[in-house]
Amino acid sequence: MKIIKYFIGFIISISIIGVIVIYFVQKDISTNLDISNKEVIDTWKIFNAKLSERDSILTSMNVPNSDSLCFLINKSHLERKNKNNSLEIQLNEYKLNKYILSKDLRPNITTTYIYEELNKIVTAYNTSVKYYNVYSSAFPNSIVAKRKGMKRAIYFTIEYPIHSNICVK
Repeated sequence: MKIIKYFIGFIISISIIGVIVIYFVQKDISTNLDISNKEVIDTWKIFNAKLSERDSILTSMNVPNSDSLCFLINKSHLERKNKNNSLEIQLNEYKLNKYILSKDLRPNITTTYIYEELNKIVTAYNTSVKYYNVYSSAFPNSIVAKRKGMKRAIYFTIEYPIHSNICVK
């Protein structure tokens, strides 16, 4: 009878320790997911601010027949205002870059600098997205991510033209 009591006590002790360990592991995973997700969001905000700076520079340029340019800039701005990275934003940025290249708007020092910065921020954003996606899809992190309603982040696939001879991907 004593052996059964010790055995039941041992099983209960192991169960309690297991629940405590699972709680702390889940809490750690949840914290890391939140930090990783925040890094993706913060990098997107920096990118969005740099795009707004680019938009104001392009708007201030004296481009003949700039109605299309203003339309594309406003469309891009509205999409970015309502969402984080989405395929619609990438499509609008693609169209805007294509328009800029087709009109052969000569890059000046300011636009070249902004496009270099945009490309660096895109690289940083995609790096943070990669880390977040890999971390959130690994076991057991994927279980915690699914419970929290976290979804995979989308890579940003546009490369900004530094020179007018660069094609838009």
